[in-house]
Amino acid sequence: DCYDALANLKFVTLEDGSQSNKTVDTMIAKDGEEVPLHEEFTMEGEVEAYLNRLTESMRKSLKVILSDAVEKAVNWEIDTPRHEWLFDYPAQLCITGTQIYWTDETQLALEEYEGGQEDAVKRY
Repeated sequence: DCYDALANLKFVTLEDGSQSNKTVDTMIAKDGEEVPLHEEFTMEGEVEAYLNRLTESMRKSLKVILSDAVEKAVNWEIDTPRHEWLFDYPAQLCITGTQIYWTDETQLALEEYEGGQEDAVKRY
């Protein structure tokens, strides 16, 4: 199921204070975690067509958030400690971002080891 973890979508509030019945701006997971969409999404046209567009909007949103998370992970020791960084992003993207960062750091340590720095892996 493509939307297995998706429990709901949050509809935007219009200028007159009423709630839209077509435009959403946030995904809500089954555990209650809310993830903003990169841009508002309007459900129009055939159901199959807008569900496909919604899927792409969700993917794009997660890709943008993950990119930002990985970019900021580089500065864990300088700007935001990892234990605080974790609360700035959706849980699954924190796990993925941490794995990407760990892989990059491990690869660099192994390359340093191959280059003759025998303590490179130990320092990492």
